[in-house]
Amino acid sequence: MCGRFTLKVPVSEWLRSLFPGVDIAARFGWTTDTNPPRYNIAPTQNILTLHYDSTGALRINPMRWGLIPFWADSAKSAYSMFNARSETLLEKASFKSLVSAHRCVILADGYYEWKAITPKNKEPFWIHRSGELPFGMAGLWTSNRKVEPGREVQSTTIITMPSNDDTRLVHDRMPAILRSEHEVVDWLTNNSLTPEDRIAKITQPLETGSLLLRSVSKEVNSVKSDEATLIEPIASVNWNRSP
Repeated sequence: MCGRFTLKVPVSEWLRSLFPGVDIAARFGWTTDTNPPRYNIAPTQNILTLHYDSTGALRINPMRWGLIPFWADSAKSAYSMFNARSETLLEKASFKSLVSAHRCVILADGYYEWKAITPKNKEPFWIHRSGELPFGMAGLWTSNRKVEPGREVQSTTIITMPSNDDTRLVHDRMPAILRSEHEVVDWLTNNSLTPEDRIAKITQPLETGSLLLRSVSKEVNSVKSDEATLIEPIASVNWNRSP
């Protein structure tokens, strides 16, 4: 699963990292960074997504994390639909239709996962790319006009997949991670694939060594905490692929 993540870099830096050499103002309409660094993003909060808007333009927009289907009368579903398992996307009514027309990419540069040491003791880890490079997480989104009459609420869910060799010792699930312009654009635009093939493409296991794991403070357990100290290692070196 993916229940917390970070986006500590400005949007412009995220875009330039994944779209090197691209005029981000012309391509995405992005001219000014207003997003503060975030170190503990949690479900039901607003998060930043990249998707095609109603005009066909590729844009960065905030969405509520936790899918609220268009037919829902309450936002309660957001608490249970912040993740969507890749293996069952096409079996769930809430997700199936979105795979074809409502794909998005969630902006991130790390995520948290908890390793169960004992039934009552779980140790948090911050998982990130080498050099703390930004990445995207494949997602689905939708709109709802019922939960807040007179206002359109856009919400999203993060697609998860089985963990790779780097992360398996902490948890058996991880987000579907996109690391390049090609992977991002292909997920958002490639309509030549069947839904099954599209999902299979984004859930290929990342090669071993793609991700690093850092043991961090349990302060991250509180959604009220959102400081840079949350991602500081609690040991002198990063923890990576060892118990």
